[in-house]
Amino acid sequence: MKKLIPLCCLVASLSAAEPSAMIRGTRALGMGDALTAIADDQNVFFYNPAGTVQRTGSLVNFADVSVTASKDAIEFYKFVKDNENQLKNFDDLEQGEQVSLIDEINSKMVGLTPTFGITAPNISFLSGPLLGGFHWGAGLFGQVSGQMGFNPASQLVIPDMYYDINADVIPTVNAAFKIKRLPLIPGTVGLGGNLKYIRRGQINDDRVSVLALDKYEAPPAQMGRGIGIDAGVLYQPTTRWNFALSVFDVRGTTIKYDALDGEKNYPAKPARTEEIKEKWNMGVAWTPGHIGLSSFGIPLRDRLVLAADVRDFANKESKIFADGGLADTAGTHFHLGAEYRWSFLRLRTGANQGYFTGGVGIDWPILKLDYAYYADELSPFAGVSRHPAHRISMTLGFGSGNTVARERIKDSYKKAQEKAAVTNTPPSASPTAESVPKTEPVPTEKK
Repeated sequence: MKKLIPLCCLVASLSAAEPSAMIRGTRALGMGDALTAIADDQNVFFYNPAGTVQRTGSLVNFADVSVTASKDAIEFYKFVKDNENQLKNFDDLEQGEQVSLIDEINSKMVGLTPTFGITAPNISFLSGPLLGGFHWGAGLFGQVSGQMGFNPASQLVIPDMYYDINADVIPTVNAAFKIKRLPLIPGTVGLGGNLKYIRRGQINDDRVSVLALDKYEAPPAQMGRGIGIDAGVLYQPTTRWNFALSVFDVRGTTIKYDALDGEKNYPAKPARTEEIKEKWNMGVAWTPGHIGLSSFGIPLRDRLVLAADVRDFANKESKIFADGGLADTAGTHFHLGAEYRWSFLRLRTGANQGYFTGGVGIDWPILKLDYAYYADELSPFAGVSRHPAHRISMTLGFGSGNTVARERIKDSYKKAQEKAAVTNTPPSASPTAESVPKTEPVPTEKK
């Protein structure tokens, strides 16, 4: 009981918080969402603004679309589709059929948390290094995300549903600078920042009767707007190690919502102000040269990268350390990931808040296809409420290979070829008596 009371309060406070304007990458989700120290593509806008310094050339994405559906959302959709006629004609059912349908909703559907997400055809640009190690980028991103489900119902009461949806449009610009020489410190440091404008629409309804689905009119969206700043650092002591720190919504991002007049039989809503809380993330990434002992190991040709993130580690409600040790909420902050590149294939795996993730990507010159299976923790404590989901994305653009990581793979391959050429060169033949040219004796001067 002592743990239950603060748990309920914590869940209530987390659910009431204004959600961040975060578009999670399919690549990242396949890697356990551990991308703070790796992001070198359009993900720099949402994982680490300093990651832009890892680009060796420009990146242009003119259509980036993704769809996310949780396992609960898929089950919810199947149930509604299979029982569509019964739900729409609930009043015409016999009493026994009504009770049976309500029992099935309460036993199978009420406990689900169906979530979904759709991104607009997002566009973005990231430059390569310009004069003095300066990089810049810009993007226009959009996302619709939310959840829906059935409310608990008693017998002979018409079932109803709920939904809560956010629609974001986010124009943003990025600037980053790479410091190549540091006094007394090896390696390089990248500094970056994002300036973003958030235009958000919120729409929700607590109770929608299933009988009204045929002619249901959604309530008008309450519109809000805000300006936010993100910052990031990327330290690379060697070509194999990355250390990163990012801060999103520095000092909090205020979203001001306009007042909403009552219409369509919905009540009016007053103007209000919400805040997206500041989040601190840190990460590390390592590109191993081989697996095993140096003399007997398997060479990896720099194709494998391992990553780890600690996300939102400064959260006062969900702490990592407490009473001299790890807090009960610590497990929800840790993310582990791995990505292996082979030709145009990308194989990914990881652990997101303690849950397995996996993904695969196809990276062609103009077209990129990515898939990720992952699971989020819905409660403040890891291992309590697993919420699995699927995400697929398609990106049209060019320049995805203009990164330090890709160049490292090419250099490693060239070095391997050069080493093999030297190793396979036959030794020069030893000179023989026949091959040595004969020379005439030098006459000596007679006395």
